[in-house]
Amino acid sequence: MIKRVVRAITAVRSEYASARLINTNLEHRVTRTRYNRPGGYLPAEIDYETVDGERYTISMRDYDVRSLDRVTSDEAIDHVNLIHQARHGNLAAR
Repeated sequence: MIKRVVRAITAVRSEYASARLINTNLEHRVTRTRYNRPGGYLPAEIDYETVDGERYTISMRDYDVRSLDRVTSDEAIDHVNLIHQARHGNLAAR
């Protein structure tokens, strides 16, 4: 069983992502193409914790990171939990 995320963000490491860049990323995603970043780009990462105290670090899309600070803490936890579940094989979360 995949453990539930209880503490969504303990740390965030990210470059500033402008609305234009996020829109470009989304446009590429809709057309199923990949936006190639310039050299030196590092994807955003967050640290989070599951119910049993396990800690994880994952890369996230720019728009996921930007959306996390625009919602309540519970909504952020739910969002990170879906990403965690999807990356651990839960097809419904994916």
